[in-house]
Amino acid sequence: NLPDGVVYLGRVLYKYKGYMPQNTSISIQEGTVSISGYAFENCSGLTSVTIPNSVNSIGGWAFRYCSGLTSVTIPKSVTEIGSYAFMYCFGLTSVTIPNSVTSIGDDAFYKTPFYNNLPDGVVYLGRVLYKYKGDMPQNTLISIQEGTVSISDNAFYECSGLTSVTIPNSVTSIGYQAFKYCSGLTSVTIPNSVTSIGDGAFWDCSGLNSVTIGNSVTEIGDEAFYNCSGLTSVTIPNSVTEIGRSAFCGCSGLTSVTIPNSVTSIGDEAFWDCSGLTSVTIPNSVTSIGNYVFSYCSGLTSVTIPNSVTAIGDAVFFFCSGLTSVTIPNSVTAIGSEFFYGCSGLTSVTIPNSVTSIGGGAFSGCSGLTSVTIGDSVTSIGIWAFSGCSGLTSLYSFATVPPTCEDDVFYGIDKSTCILYVPDGCISAYQAADQWKEFFNICLDNVDVSIEGGVEVSLDGGVLHCGGVDTVVYTLAGALVYSGNGDVELATGAYIVVANGYATKVVVK
Repeated sequence: NLPDGVVYLGRVLYKYKGYMPQNTSISIQEGTVSISGYAFENCSGLTSVTIPNSVNSIGGWAFRYCSGLTSVTIPKSVTEIGSYAFMYCFGLTSVTIPNSVTSIGDDAFYKTPFYNNLPDGVVYLGRVLYKYKGDMPQNTLISIQEGTVSISDNAFYECSGLTSVTIPNSVTSIGYQAFKYCSGLTSVTIPNSVTSIGDGAFWDCSGLNSVTIGNSVTEIGDEAFYNCSGLTSVTIPNSVTEIGRSAFCGCSGLTSVTIPNSVTSIGDEAFWDCSGLTSVTIPNSVTSIGNYVFSYCSGLTSVTIPNSVTAIGDAVFFFCSGLTSVTIPNSVTAIGSEFFYGCSGLTSVTIPNSVTSIGGGAFSGCSGLTSVTIGDSVTSIGIWAFSGCSGLTSLYSFATVPPTCEDDVFYGIDKSTCILYVPDGCISAYQAADQWKEFFNICLDNVDVSIEGGVEVSLDGGVLHCGGVDTVVYTLAGALVYSGNGDVELATGAYIVVANGYATKVVVK
């Protein structure tokens, strides 16, 4: 016996669903707080609805296919209009949306006369209500309405014709993939009111060459500027604490980036394939660097990792072929798998005493490496860690117990010419250890020692006196300078002198 369409506190209690009689008018009862999802869907006979001031939300699909509805006044109590709420209301020509509404769902008014007659790109409080979705005309300029608090998910998705957008100071967030595939967009200014940039917000905006990020943004979302290949520079404000996964992945035009002191973590693949990146400054505030962060940044030449970093992921500098210098701080306890894989330009590296493990493939393919120093705390080295380091001539291991090696750690190194330097009293241990024992020349590291049998090698000016002891002299790069037991005049420089299985470093001034 209920009147058709009577609603009590957010739930529809009516007899007719989908075949309401023609010219039905409904006044929703005062006190109702929500019009539920699908409440009046397919009620083509509904021509008028009065929504009381007690209602705060209109659910998704609530009036979809209400083709007889011609106008709707949404009261100031409503804050949310759900996705597809009035979609396919073919007679709806007039809608009043109050400033109280902060969220309008996807395609809420799609295919209505109201929607069709909107100026292209008009935005009402967080939801774009324009006719062109994905095929916006070329050279379209949009000024988002003042008072808009959010640019919703997918708002301008695939609008390749969009060349300019003005975001007002009322906007606090930019939603998921809001400008994805807007290839015509060349520049954007994100105002100081915005606190978050959603995941994929500017994904593949290939024409974007300039972006200004306001100083209220605390998080740059995952893939926020993914594949923005035209982007040449970006300033990250001091408000940002987190750079999301793949945030600038594929930004091949980016040449430099300064990460502010506010950032504490850099997500996985954040700068993957930024091939134009030549320099990057990582501040002392950063404590963790994710996996593959700078992978394929072939233009990167040097990096200093600050002492604040305690966690570094795998393959951070994977195939950074231009990298010639890197500083690893004492705060790091592990070198991840494939950390410097394929860094063919790297010539020397020092692994600090804080490191206890070196991951598999960490330096694999670093063909330009001539010298590696391994700190005294390393206990394990992963598979293929130094494989393909064909240029290596000097390997220093300060661990008194030879680190345990997985398979083929030193594969491709010429062990007949590469000298392995180890601590005093540890030669026999290394000569017995798996894989370490394959090195032909295992010598003491650079300490002053007496030659066995009481005979000492001495240096007088530029002349080395071997004292009848068979002696071999190398440059620090491993090149043979002298082999014999007499006297030899050495040019100015530093040398490694090996006699009776012992070695010392000498300097000729």
